[in-house]
Amino acid sequence: MDDFQLKTIDTGTVKIRLRYGGEGPPLLLLHGHPQTHMMWHLVAPLLAKDFTVVMPDLRGYGDSSKPQTDPDHFPYSKRAMAEDQIAVMKELGFTRFAVAGHDRGGRCAYRLALDFLEAITKLAVLDIIPTGEAFRRTNKEFATDFWHWFFLAQPYDFPEKLIGANPDQFYFRETEACFIRKRWRTICAASVCPAPSMRCARTTGQVSRSISSWMRRIVV
Repeated sequence: MDDFQLKTIDTGTVKIRLRYGGEGPPLLLLHGHPQTHMMWHLVAPLLAKDFTVVMPDLRGYGDSSKPQTDPDHFPYSKRAMAEDQIAVMKELGFTRFAVAGHDRGGRCAYRLALDFLEAITKLAVLDIIPTGEAFRRTNKEFATDFWHWFFLAQPYDFPEKLIGANPDQFYFRETEACFIRKRWRTICAASVCPAPSMRCARTTGQVSRSISSWMRRIVV
């Protein structure tokens, strides 16, 4: 990622840390949970040959702001996150751009397309389907495999206290969970990053802002 510039943009409500680089039409890449913009470290250099690639840390993640939430959890709604990206791209000189989002970033991406249709030239949503559709299809197997969805949607501050008491156990328990230590070490070694999401997960206050709030504002 040496060819990408590191920048922090103040949107007026939060500060968004990002990297950008390349040449060509603007392409916004939005990471998933519990990741940062570094998840794109292998893809971005290839895309930068044809696009101006912009990779922010979403609010609540990495080195972007982690504002206080509110009873409605709107500060961590996908609508608020989408507004951040419009401000970021405008600051970089782009009023129209393509967007690709993975996981939580995918939810932010289709919120962008819904709320700012005139700004989006193309949309790619990776590894995610609309949450409402997922819940409509819920059965025993889904509820068992995705138990954390229902756990994180519990009223504040029940999930925050439990996760904050032992974040390593929640994220890196030695099971087939996607965040087991072996896989995480591989990801971090490949991206040469200090695992900023791990730092975020280990701070109880940030857990409340970057994890549980998004589940409580699912369809905003």
